[in-house]
Amino acid sequence: MISAVLVVAKPEHFEEVRTALEGHAWADVHHEETESGRLVATIEASTTDEAQARLLELRSLPHVVLAEMVEHFVDDDPAD
Repeated sequence: MISAVLVVAKPEHFEEVRTALEGHAWADVHHEETESGRLVATIEASTTDEAQARLLELRSLPHVVLAEMVEHFVDDDPAD
């Protein structure tokens, strides 16, 4: 399961939040707007519960104002 997440940080702490996000092996930053404090990231998880736990972890990072899942993809093909 891959989920796209919008993360909004306090702009004065943008770099700190980006670094914290990138510190997770299951998260990747794909787009950033430094001035507004916005990041678009993807998180990888094996289950819905795991994805929810990771989203909650992002929400609990210092200086994060908002972290919302905006889209997710589940590959149901057992051949993959």
